[in-house]
Amino acid sequence: MVTDAGDLSLGFRLGDFVVEPREGRISRNGQSHPLTVHQVRILQILAERHGEVVERRQLREDAWPGEQVTDDVLRAEIRDLRRTLGDSPKEPHYIMRVPHRGYALI
Repeated sequence: MVTDAGDLSLGFRLGDFVVEPREGRISRNGQSHPLTVHQVRILQILAERHGEVVERRQLREDAWPGEQVTDDVLRAEIRDLRRTLGDSPKEPHYIMRVPHRGYALI
């Protein structure tokens, strides 16, 4: 669940996690993990549209503005985010993949 999602650039909660975009990190229970700029942006995009499917193309365009990136790059960033969140693609609690479409924050 996303809470405190007013201005996502200031930070927001994602379940037990606190996402701090300006610091480039996510934390829970006093443990902090660094995030790449693209991981932060992916989380912000998904949080802005919480519960909606965000198309892969849209995620790539918004997280890498002006750059040409492949789905493989997007998948790698999502995989690393899931690892940080302790999330599973088979039984997601945070990031759900919608086959042939995109991803949603659940």
